[in-house]
Amino acid sequence: MSSNNIQPRPGVETARDSTDRFLVILIDGDRYGLAQGQVREIVRAVWITPLPGAPAVVMGVIDVRGRFVPVIDMRRRFGRISPPLSPSERFVLAWTGEREIAIRADEVAWFSDVDAATTEPVPDVVRRESTVSGLAHTADGLLLIQDLAGFLSEAESSAVETALAAFSASPAR
Repeated sequence: MSSNNIQPRPGVETARDSTDRFLVILIDGDRYGLAQGQVREIVRAVWITPLPGAPAVVMGVIDVRGRFVPVIDMRRRFGRISPPLSPSERFVLAWTGEREIAIRADEVAWFSDVDAATTEPVPDVVRRESTVSGLAHTADGLLLIQDLAGFLSEAESSAVETALAAFSASPAR
């Protein structure tokens, strides 16, 4: 599995002003922004092993250097149909807080610096039903900023943990 390691060097702080940096991914032509601090690395799409008992948003797991990482399909989160996985797709390894996940992306456009003044909060009524935490107006169009810390509900997170524990303990894998 080849990867692009994009972790900042330990101990190196980036200058912060009124600019935020997001990894821009494309899914069904829509542009989503993942906060740089939550992104670990980008890997090529590989075979996904089913994960029995996982919530519907989880496609299964991949083995990343000996770690089982659940693969999230944002299409499922938004009620869309997921096409078959293509070898041209990428997985973005990211943190939802305490859980590492792989997010299925059609393309990874790379990092974009977004002026905080161009970012709008999402109305509370939309925020309750969505993982979008903000909207940024960029030269390339609208960027839907994702809230990965709230991407999985507590029930979904618990179900993922239970499913991963059972999967890891299973001699059949």
